[in-house]
Amino acid sequence: MQVQSISPPAPVQIDCDGYIPLSIRVNGNSSWPPKYWRTGDFKHSLVEVGVDPSTGAICKIVVTSIRDISTESQMAREISGQQTNGVPNALLSFWGADQTRVDVEGSVHGYLDGHTFTIVLGDEQDACKVVACDRVKFLLNSNDELCGFQVVDLADQDIENLRYAIGI
Repeated sequence: MQVQSISPPAPVQIDCDGYIPLSIRVNGNSSWPPKYWRTGDFKHSLVEVGVDPSTGAICKIVVTSIRDISTESQMAREISGQQTNGVPNALLSFWGADQTRVDVEGSVHGYLDGHTFTIVLGDEQDACKVVACDRVKFLLNSNDELCGFQVVDLADQDIENLRYAIGI
């Protein structure tokens, strides 16, 4: 999913409930229902990214399922690159006029390091741009495509719920 611009930062709500591993909602002015970009293998991994249909702003991310998790990764500390604050806006032409969901099969890798949870979408792990919004960092590659995201400073209860939901 390509990002075309960055909106100002907005408040973020993060939930790890033990059933759905991770749900992120970016609060703000968004039209509903959102358009969805979904990726994973659709059997053992699925990540849904919701975008505002009028602006393209990412308004929701849900890690529905994930199997490929590492707890011994330096990924959380290795993310670097140009950082800006805000919310990424997806290129809306990615969806057809009447299309509300695009499914793209791809790999999803998770890294749990202390109180930081990182999701890498696809095989590309070279985030060269970071868009920070509260405790969420959106990771973009050199083509301005969303290649992952990171949630920092998760509470102990969130980590416990996340571990339970993903079975580690």
